[in-house]
Amino acid sequence: MLRSRVVLFLLLALATSGLVEAARATDVSGTITTQTWTKANSPYRVTSSITVPSGNTLTIEPGVDVLCDSAVSFVVNGTLLAVGTPQDSIRFLKSGESSWGGMTFDGSSNLLAFVRVSGGDKGGGDGGGIWAFSGVTEIRNSVISGNRAANGGGVAGWNRTLHMTDCTILGNQAGAKGGGVYGTVTMLRCTISENSAYQGGGVGVYGGRLAMVGCVVSRNTAREGGGLWSYRRDTGSYSLSGCTVSYNSAVWGAAMFNQLVGVPHSPSLQVAVTLTGCTIVGNGASSDATAFCMGDYSVLNCIVWDHSTLLSSGLTIIWTYSDVEQASGVVPGYGNINADPLFVDAANGDFRLSPGSPCIGTGWSGADMGARPFDPTLTVESPRVPLRFLVMQNAPNPFNPSTAIRFTLPEAGHVTLVVYDINGRLVRTLVGLAASAAQAFLPGHHEVVWDGKDVMGRAVASGVYVYRLTAPQGVVTKRMVLVR
Repeated sequence: MLRSRVVLFLLLALATSGLVEAARATDVSGTITTQTWTKANSPYRVTSSITVPSGNTLTIEPGVDVLCDSAVSFVVNGTLLAVGTPQDSIRFLKSGESSWGGMTFDGSSNLLAFVRVSGGDKGGGDGGGIWAFSGVTEIRNSVISGNRAANGGGVAGWNRTLHMTDCTILGNQAGAKGGGVYGTVTMLRCTISENSAYQGGGVGVYGGRLAMVGCVVSRNTAREGGGLWSYRRDTGSYSLSGCTVSYNSAVWGAAMFNQLVGVPHSPSLQVAVTLTGCTIVGNGASSDATAFCMGDYSVLNCIVWDHSTLLSSGLTIIWTYSDVEQASGVVPGYGNINADPLFVDAANGDFRLSPGSPCIGTGWSGADMGARPFDPTLTVESPRVPLRFLVMQNAPNPFNPSTAIRFTLPEAGHVTLVVYDINGRLVRTLVGLAASAAQAFLPGHHEVVWDGKDVMGRAVASGVYVYRLTAPQGVVTKRMVLVR
């Protein structure tokens, strides 16, 4: 019995490393025109770099192993349809001890489901396992592990070309940015864990935009930004909704690092990082800011707990309806608390709220704070639509130098948002080219930042100001106080 178990273990190990009966493999190389790779002819051994030209489709059946020789690349300018099943995944592996060149998508639409990609190495390039440069690539229920690159050890995407759902990005490495993920990517219910990089152990964003919903970023390491790192030139950075960022480590900014080198804060840029309904716990930095380092953040309905130091200098955060651990008390802003969230089992990664938690029902609109059990109907492209029209009191209030005005729309519509002084004189139109020219908004939560300046860009004096928001659902007017 013991011997049979040993034999079984060895067979499994060989399969994982890609050393699967190479002698009977179907060799492929060069240009791949429209065709289907079948399980009956598996494994397919890529002996030299292959290309799927534009206008051609490569279909790979469930249960196929693709074994790639040293340094070969897999380039898709046409279409790849690699759709496995939970029982029969499709695997892209190295065929020997040396790494292969990974996959590059530079063309039309691609779909990968129940796929495993490992052993890729782009060297000084991007996306050790997968690099989505153009076209649209969708990846579902897949595992990207044990890959390397300069940027995006696991995966990299550019210009919103890569969409990932229910994927695991595990144990990848980047020499520069984004150990697990790099670039402009949308991610839904994905886990990014145990990756490493110089900047952004889990995720790195450079001048692009990343959206994550219901994701877990955990136990990644970096010099800057253990969990997430971003560099903002004019626009960009990332938004997280319903995500957990836990037990990441770095020298600076263990949870998040938002670099703003050469980019002054500007209201036209809004905030760089938006966090809604997230749980940020137990991240550790050896030098500074175990939670947030540098940049501008907007935090709503979040739990930020168990960090030795919370913030770095040169950082602006707008806190609203959040549980934030502070040695000195409650952070400024509306609806914030400082109380043990009473997680079920934080040490083992169970961040559900125990009965009696002060975070239950105390968030915005009576919601729970922190990352909640995920709603399968929620998508990255269509976040949860609020039940009613709501304009919140600006936060912070009083403020200096800037404040955020948040509102929700139950349906799409045109909106204006205008600031007046106490005597009714126009100070600034924040939304709409003029007070009478509305701007279209989708349903959902929205935020507008006022920097305390008038229409000419001049700082206004201390005093009471009025903001008026007009939407199809009604008109709301509220007061705010600027203190210089």
